[in-house]
Amino acid sequence: MNESISYLDLLPLAPEIVATCGIMVVLFADFFTSTKNSRLVCAAFGVITNVLAAGIITALLVGHSVLYPFSEILIVDAFAFYMRLFFYSASAVIFLLIMATNEFGPVKHGEIVSLILGATLGASILVMANNLLIYIFALETLSICSYVLASAKKFNRASAEAGMKYFLYGALTTAMTVYGFSYIYGLSKTLNIERSMELLANYDSGALLVVVLLLSTAAILFKLAIAPFHFWCPDVYQGSPTPITAFLAVVSKAAIFAALFRLLLPASLFMFILGKVYGQVSSELFVYLLFLLAGVTMTLANISALKQNDFKRLLGYSAIAHAGYMLLAFSVLHVMAIKSLMFYFLVYGIANIGAFWICSLMIARYGHAHLSAWRGLGKTNPTLVICLFIFLLSLIGLPPTAGFSGKFLLFSAVMNQALAILYKDSVLGISYLLLILLAVLNSVISLVYYIKPIKVAVLEESDPVEKLPVSKFSSACLIVLAVLSLLLIDFDLVIANIKL
Repeated sequence: MNESISYLDLLPLAPEIVATCGIMVVLFADFFTSTKNSRLVCAAFGVITNVLAAGIITALLVGHSVLYPFSEILIVDAFAFYMRLFFYSASAVIFLLIMATNEFGPVKHGEIVSLILGATLGASILVMANNLLIYIFALETLSICSYVLASAKKFNRASAEAGMKYFLYGALTTAMTVYGFSYIYGLSKTLNIERSMELLANYDSGALLVVVLLLSTAAILFKLAIAPFHFWCPDVYQGSPTPITAFLAVVSKAAIFAALFRLLLPASLFMFILGKVYGQVSSELFVYLLFLLAGVTMTLANISALKQNDFKRLLGYSAIAHAGYMLLAFSVLHVMAIKSLMFYFLVYGIANIGAFWICSLMIARYGHAHLSAWRGLGKTNPTLVICLFIFLLSLIGLPPTAGFSGKFLLFSAVMNQALAILYKDSVLGISYLLLILLAVLNSVISLVYYIKPIKVAVLEESDPVEKLPVSKFSSACLIVLAVLSLLLIDFDLVIANIKL
């Protein structure tokens, strides 16, 4: 049935319209800008575009309700509003990082900025997708832009290798996901995600559905770097330009988790399907599967990070470990768990961007991010080391940083679930408690490698001692991010009041 596009359809998508216009403006401005000024001009337009989009989302949040634009192709609810606000805000900070450092070299930056805007646009649509085709289109928009951005340093072998690895692994898993989605459509006869999941829950052949849904989530597990799909992550993070690595670690990862939320939540589909295969133990089996994935991912990543001496590679394993922590929320699939995950995205994003910002300054000066270059930095650049210390404390999850509040909320949500079912099912309840204990132990392990850069910077001396050149703009931005990593400890009250 053909329906005309109404004002109510377009209004929720105003931020995406602004982002689309921003891409065209950036490309047009870059055409008339010299190579010398291209970086600052294009990045400035990127910041303006994202700030406008974030401002519109903030305005639309007032008195919002769940909307289904374009005949339920999209779903615009509180979760979509807040995640889109996070995407555009984080991307704006990435553009500030590009303005502060010149890691891409003397090249035109129009295509780089427009690709970041395009990837952010894909992430924004992905979190609203309620249609299998739109879901794939948005996922591929985010993915293809990311593949190109990873190899944005055209004449750098490591960057080219990172982009190629990311593309090859991503193309394979995306093909598996599209193949799985084709079965979902064939079995349910609808592209609507909510309706197709509800219809599949009543399908006779549960074994077939298990295979189909494992295929459908292949690309998501890959992009989240969940073990055993994590091997690409350290190599791509190390080889990609640092602003792009920050984008992949923060915006892309949050977008894929939001996409997983959209796929898993309707009708708790996996619980129903596994029930058809394994009977009474169905719901437990799915939870145990998530336990295994989360536990193996965080443990393997933290142990592997202990021997890393390259800071970008260290942060790559850190991202894998945090993906394991975040996966805990999906073992609960409860409103408070999802809210805690949303707050975790925020604190994790701030600390990660701050750490990558400092890493970019080191690369700009020394050409690499090896920890040997950090010697004596505590004496020559004490402010920089203090900011780094705050960011790393937040990633560990220690007080008084916001990371402590984020991990506490996330672990508390799982703990509440464990206590709620402990008397009904002691085995499952104890399993929840053991998983929380494993997560806490992994946080303790992470303390060893997160403190390594600080130890090198403060306790080891370099001869001669060289001061790292840091602009006032970078110093100001890093101080703001560090202060936010401390002040956000009480902002979880905002997340608690979100109505999902």
